[in-house]
Amino acid sequence: GALIVMTHDGASSWSASVLPPAVVAVLSGSCRAGGTCMAIAGTSSSGATAPLVSIDGGATFTVSSAIQAVSEPLAVSCTSDACVTVGKDTRGAGAASVVVGVRAPISIALRYVPNPMLAVSCPETTRCIGATTASLIVMTPLVPKRGHQQTR
Repeated sequence: GALIVMTHDGASSWSASVLPPAVVAVLSGSCRAGGTCMAIAGTSSSGATAPLVSIDGGATFTVSSAIQAVSEPLAVSCTSDACVTVGKDTRGAGAASVVVGVRAPISIALRYVPNPMLAVSCPETTRCIGATTASLIVMTPLVPKRGHQQTR
């Protein structure tokens, strides 16, 4: 079965997280400061994926469709105060969204990303790098004050 293990003491000890019974695989995971974690999980043998959320430092995860703005999420990366999920939209093209705090997800406008995004890393709050099978995409995921998002 699927398994997420967590450490909070520099890898001296590890503990298994409690996952929903529907989870058959874990594709990606990341934690924000303050104990909120997200993971992307396979939830059936048909290949369906869903975001998982933990608000207790990774001890327990639940499926959360409330934070899903990407039709089929495939990867997640968190900074200190936001998490970015990537995957594909209903047409199979690349898609991305950001969850800031505990608010609803906001889609990130992507241009010229015809392939699903398979991976993401956010080394800074204002910069993420996503990958498809054919390209790398640099994103500015957080909503600027005027409400516009950018992809470079």
